[in-house]
Amino acid sequence: MFRQGKNSQAINAYKKVIALTPNYAEAYNGLGVAYFANGDIQRGIDTFKQSLKVNETQEAYSNLGTAYFLEKKFSEVAEMYQQAIKLVPNDYVYWGFLAESFEKIVNQEQAMNHAYSQAIKYAELARDINNNDDDVLVSLALYYAKTQDKNNANKTLQSLKNKELMPYMLYTLSVSYLLLNQPESALDHLQKAIEKGYDKEEILSDDNFIALNSNTRFIELTTNKNP
Repeated sequence: MFRQGKNSQAINAYKKVIALTPNYAEAYNGLGVAYFANGDIQRGIDTFKQSLKVNETQEAYSNLGTAYFLEKKFSEVAEMYQQAIKLVPNDYVYWGFLAESFEKIVNQEQAMNHAYSQAIKYAELARDINNNDDDVLVSLALYYAKTQDKNNANKTLQSLKNKELMPYMLYTLSVSYLLLNQPESALDHLQKAIEKGYDKEEILSDDNFIALNSNTRFIELTTNKNP
């Protein structure tokens, strides 16, 4: 039901699972995600917390971190991803999210740089195992761009050209190109992401694109008209 976008039905089903198996942490976590997708952020947060009371999992910590990020509670975000990393120390995604949370906190540049270095290390290990994993390559391109490793960033971006990518991947590549001061490439990928259904409101709320606020093409892409 959840994968079909039937969030209300998914919520009711998860509640039944919890009634039958109240110590099943994954059911609370699933319920929290369904609340989250249904726009009820606070209930999602409360349910993720309940999941953690039943059993500490990296998924619940990560989901709670995402919820706090939307509420701009960045210290709490960092705490959640640090907890997730304790459970899975070699997960490049969690290290990347932790680094992004430190970006938003004053005087955490050293911690941010360390987190990005760890994210790069583990993403490179994942790439070496499977260099056709587009998720890994997209993340690596972003981490390289964030740390201004332009040579590796451009090499990784080049390896992703002409690939059929998901909207969120195209969006992330757009951010990477923007960080590398390549606005036209950033806009090209942003347009592709929008054409594939990426939410314009999310783009407009992303601080990464502040530099494009007065760009005519960016304004046209993010209005309600079709790109």
